[in-house]
Amino acid sequence: MQKIDLTRKRFSRLTVLGEVGRDKHKKILWKVRCDCGIEKIVIGLNLKKGDTKSCGCYFREMRSGIRSDLKGQKFGRLVVLCKDGKGKYRHTLWLCRCDCGVKKAISGISLTSGKTKSCGCLRIDGLSGEKNLKYKHGKSGTSEYRNYASKKRREKKKFLKENELWSFEMEQSCREFFTGCILCCSTKKLTIDHVYSLGNGFPLQIGNAVVLCKHHNSWKSSKWLHELGQQYIILFERAANSFTMYWNKINQDFYDDWMKII
Repeated sequence: MQKIDLTRKRFSRLTVLGEVGRDKHKKILWKVRCDCGIEKIVIGLNLKKGDTKSCGCYFREMRSGIRSDLKGQKFGRLVVLCKDGKGKYRHTLWLCRCDCGVKKAISGISLTSGKTKSCGCLRIDGLSGEKNLKYKHGKSGTSEYRNYASKKRREKKKFLKENELWSFEMEQSCREFFTGCILCCSTKKLTIDHVYSLGNGFPLQIGNAVVLCKHHNSWKSSKWLHELGQQYIILFERAANSFTMYWNKINQDFYDDWMKII
């Protein structure tokens, strides 16, 4: 991968002066100058990720509460009115008025970092559904929703019972047959997945089971094979058919051995 030259680029309060080598972990080091005049050696990756923003003066100013006068500024729903003494950990407290009318003393760090944006009403509005993207129907705690969820579970169990259930012997044989993920050959965090998903009406059964690592299981999700591409159709179906032949052979060998005993 081509190295990116950060010289003369600016990251928050820091201006990059030039490269100075690498540390013991082979990470590139850069010499930077802070707005306060202090020069310092920092890791380039920390600059790009935003983990290093100053020589340390920013944090000291935030701790001491002398960074700036926050009076009159607005943070989320809060408008700063005035200073209100020191907190438990010697942080400067500011008296704020929320849009809902509530007044509350909040530390300057919580305001400037974006951790606190309201008196608490923002969270309450989120739980009640106002401007909440995860909000769906608001009936998850009602008896109607519990009855609906119970009905869905019964229907799923009935569907699985009517179809061939995935037994412990099938699971064990599948893990013995597939020694790794069929896509990346990884042997870590293996899971058994459908070739065609249960959500599309196909239960986990012989002829519809393969082994994937956790990453590729999440990647495949409930997609149809034609959504993944022709190469995946061939790969998944060939793997499932191979396991079906293996399972049939195991059962045939068991039957033959049983007949000999009889």
